[in-house]
Amino acid sequence: FPLTLDADQTVDPVGVELTPDGRYALISVQGGDDLYVLDLDLHSVNMVSLSANPSAMKVVEDEDPYDDKHNDRTVVVYESGSVVDVLEHQYFDVDTISLDEPMSGVLSGQEFALLYTTSGGHDAYLLDLASNDLLEYRLENPAVSMHLAPTEEFAIALTRAENGMGTGIGGLYDKNPGMEILDLTGEKAKSRAYLLEGQGVGLAFSATETDLNALVLQKDVEYLYQLNLYTGDEQQLDLAAPAIQIGSLPDGQFFITHDAALGLITFFNPLTGEAVEASGFGTLNL
Repeated sequence: FPLTLDADQTVDPVGVELTPDGRYALISVQGGDDLYVLDLDLHSVNMVSLSANPSAMKVVEDEDPYDDKHNDRTVVVYESGSVVDVLEHQYFDVDTISLDEPMSGVLSGQEFALLYTTSGGHDAYLLDLASNDLLEYRLENPAVSMHLAPTEEFAIALTRAENGMGTGIGGLYDKNPGMEILDLTGEKAKSRAYLLEGQGVGLAFSATETDLNALVLQKDVEYLYQLNLYTGDEQQLDLAAPAIQIGSLPDGQFFITHDAALGLITFFNPLTGEAVEASGFGTLNL
């Protein structure tokens, strides 16, 4: 699939998404506002004009088992423009929706997309793909990452500290880093903010039939912060060393990697609260 037949033109692909039916590959290119649509059945290439050079795009699958139309969509956002493009997959028509701030990232759920930015803005948007209606959230501090809960009831933004005007010495104060929880279930944009001791560097979710916990790692902080999103209950799990990353295992446990010269991983079971450490497997210069 040559993306150009002009020997003097250079096309550098930077992102690709497949449509859920597997027929089309959607490719964005560096420095261009065209989306290349590769038909993998007919072996042809079409181009769709977008509003700008994309910063992120996400295919959102129509999960309605009774919908024969399969209304899948591709959502595209831009750091250079305050709009979001919604691309349908039948005729590849584009609906352009205005925003108050440019967005740099997209998360997807069932029939919705969550738009956010990690470039210093304070807005986030819940886009209903059935109606193209927007619900705007206003973050207290700029986000460094956004995370969607597996139940799709909440999203959590890990936010960075930001200087602001206050009544302290010299009239300045430093806002603490934190996390902001966006409620995605209502018709109004509701959120609540929590302060953290350090900058959030990792987040994972633990869900059961009765509980939904957010597990948060912080930079240079030697404990795992656990927040029950339903009840607001908080717990801390002491760690042997500052953490770097958190991830999930198939059996429901989580692994936490640490900044430790000789190697250290903590395995955590959120149901029992049990934590097991494995260490000593690292070798200098290996």
